Amino acid sequence: MAGISDEDIQKVRDASDLVAVIGERTPVKQRGRDFWCCCPLHQEKTPSFKIDPATQLWHCFGCGEGGDVFSFIMKTEDFNFPEAVRYLADRAHIDIAEDARGGGVSRSVKSRMKEICARTAEFYHTQLMRGRGRTPHGSTWPPAASAARCRRSGCSATPPGAGRSSGIFRLWASNPTR
Repeated sequence: MAGISDEDIQKVRDASDLVAVIGERTPVKQRGRDFWCCCPLHQEKTPSFKIDPATQLWHCFGCGEGGDVFSFIMKTEDFNFPEAVRYLADRAHIDIAEDARGGGVSRSVKSRMKEICARTAEFYHTQLMRGRGRTPHGSTWPPAASAARCRRSGCSATPPGAGRSSGIFRLWASNPTR
C-alpha cells in the first residue's frame, strides 16, 4: 500500500503495543484482561473506551469508533494509512523501505479541501439563516427549527439559483496550494 510492503506493515503492527500507544495519550486502567480509559476521540467523564491487548483492538462504546493501532493513529493524528505506518515505524525505530511511486493526497491539499468544505457549509448555513434557503416547494426549511437549534446542528439550505458556491471552488482552482 502506497509503497510500503506488507511485511513492513506487519513488523510495525507487531512492534506497536496498542495499550502503550493509547497510554501515551490518556491514562488507562486494567479491568480483568482488558484495559479501559476515557475516549481520546470525544469528551466523556466515565471510561467507555476498551482496549483488548490479546487482539490489539480498541472500541469506544460512547462514540462507536474502533479499530487497530493504525486506525487509532489515523483518527487521533488525522493521518492517512501510510502516514500512520511511518509514524509508528519511527516510534518503534523500524526502518521501512518504500517504493518510489507516490501515494495519497498531500497534507496541504487535504487541509485546503477541509477549509473549502467548511467555508461551503458556512455559506449554505448563512443562506438558510437569512431566509434565502427554500425548499423546491418555496417554503423555508426547516419550518419549525429555531435559529439557535440550526446554529448548533449546522442546518443549511441551498439558495434559489444555481452556482452560488462556485466562487469558493474558483478560489480553489486559482490557487490550489495556498
